[in-house]
Amino acid sequence: MKDFVDLIPFFQSYSVWVRWLVVLWLLYSSALGGILLFSPRMTPPEPEVSIDDFRLIKPTDTSGLTLDFLVRNALAQESQLVELQLAFYGQDKPRGGLQSFNTASAVYVLSEGSGVDQLLAGEDSSSMKYETQVTFPYQGQDYAEVSIPISQSISKAGTDRFIVQLKTDALPKQSHQHIEAVIRYNGKRLTNTQVVKLKK
Repeated sequence: MKDFVDLIPFFQSYSVWVRWLVVLWLLYSSALGGILLFSPRMTPPEPEVSIDDFRLIKPTDTSGLTLDFLVRNALAQESQLVELQLAFYGQDKPRGGLQSFNTASAVYVLSEGSGVDQLLAGEDSSSMKYETQVTFPYQGQDYAEVSIPISQSISKAGTDRFIVQLKTDALPKQSHQHIEAVIRYNGKRLTNTQVVKLKK
């Protein structure tokens, strides 16, 4: 490398230590380029907690809407699901694949409250209900969002299934064709997004 630097007339006017500094810089740059070229690229990590399946169950009567979820915990510790975030819209979006699942461990109900435009969410077997509301973040659009508090513990490397029932006329609207779901867990972490089709 030194002989290569000596062959360049431009470097002959500099002192020896400058030429050696150029040699070291060339060696470092070559090594760094080789590392970047041959090192394997890292793929994005899989979600630690993910929605494996999200499907629509046909109700036994003409009222209400029933949603079925299967959630997988890939962590080596127990995970806590704390919130289900649903979005209703008319625009088509792709959805993930289907997998089979086990018996449901909980049923959550979103129903109409006694007040005007009031919605209550909570477990079917519990007397405690949390007030929630449907929001339309984009003026003039039929896109709607609603947050449902849930409480689900999933064992390490395990799965769990739960059901959400919408017993209200507030959702879905006539124009809604799809429901998008995301679950918040372990504080502020979010799962992957899954979509189910309301209308064919």
